[in-house]
Amino acid sequence: MKYNVLQIYEANVATIENPYHFEQQHLFDMALRINKKRQFLFVSKVLGKHLAVNPNVPILTSHLLAYRFMEERFDTIDAFTQTIRTAIQLNENLEHVLQTSRAQKLTLPRRVTIIGFAETATALGHSFFEKFVGDVKFVHTTREHLVNVEPLICFEEEHSHASSHRVYADESLFLRETEVVLIDDEMTTGKTNRNIIRQLHEKYPHLKTFTLVSILDFRTVQAREAMEKMAEELGITIHCISLFTGAFQIEETGSLFNDTAPVMHH
Repeated sequence: MKYNVLQIYEANVATIENPYHFEQQHLFDMALRINKKRQFLFVSKVLGKHLAVNPNVPILTSHLLAYRFMEERFDTIDAFTQTIRTAIQLNENLEHVLQTSRAQKLTLPRRVTIIGFAETATALGHSFFEKFVGDVKFVHTTREHLVNVEPLICFEEEHSHASSHRVYADESLFLRETEVVLIDDEMTTGKTNRNIIRQLHEKYPHLKTFTLVSILDFRTVQAREAMEKMAEELGITIHCISLFTGAFQIEETGSLFNDTAPVMHH
């Protein structure tokens, strides 16, 4: 599918994996942003952050990610995923479907610790967490610096306007063996995920299993190879799960520094 971004960029987006058969236009659009490190942005139509949506949609999206996680990690298939997908895509019957979904908790067969990335995926991560029962914990990163409080870990998100992330939590959060699940709305390079995994593994070398969960996955072949190389280097396993996996090509067709062009700050 082709996107003309305010006559400044032209993007071609191809579908690689789409397990619930969403149309691209139901999940995202593209926008510009004032950021020299990355001047384009995939704008989620289901997250409720940059674009207004029915408030049930982001929660149902997080639940769909939870079902997808169970499918990929534990071979647990649930036909209710199609009910959620239809409600989101048609924007119909959302409240009833959400009530039903909230009543159907998913049982985790092993210990899991969930981390939501600030700021975009804090609510997404928490709603994902609330879908589960079992030995499961949740924390989100923050860019805030808390006075006189030491974070468990710090890591960087280089392309962001505010690049430093911190995790504040009790030291016991990662002391036992657990699968660490990292929640984000979208992966483009995967570098932020690699950064936090390195920091976690350096401080807690007993952590061996990491799963990246996102609505969109647009990592390049090189980015995927970098993830695999790091996993081999550290002796860990990394799983990647998303609702939509794609590839894109960006061509600059105009100038970003045009006073008449509306842009999105991020």
